[in-house]
Amino acid sequence: DAAISGTGGGVGFNVSNLRPKEAAISKGGASSGPMSFLEVFDSSAQTIRNGGGRRSAHIAIMDISHPDIEEFITYKQGDKNKRLQHFNISVGISQKFLDAYAADADWDLVFEGRVYKTLKARALFNKIA
Repeated sequence: DAAISGTGGGVGFNVSNLRPKEAAISKGGASSGPMSFLEVFDSSAQTIRNGGGRRSAHIAIMDISHPDIEEFITYKQGDKNKRLQHFNISVGISQKFLDAYAADADWDLVFEGRVYKTLKARALFNKIA
């Protein structure tokens, strides 16, 4: 990441496989969640500049079924909160989610087979929109 950022390039991060915030870690403790990792990468992009010229830009992707998807969607608010200023964010949406949206059905937020939360697919879609 640092080498690519130093040349003004960008890196893509799919954070869907990272444990949700507060999920138990096998050796004890709890996960800090995907957003904490993105903050680190954003800080590195801020610190490493290409001679004051072009700054790096990253993209972060999270699957629509990840338990932290609501935080992910609302985390970056541009000038309002100054978070992830070197990131574009993208939600990975599946056909299964679109079908749940069309049917006004429930949608499970799941990680490693465990359902963390259930909400209406349309409510989640509206948060994205």
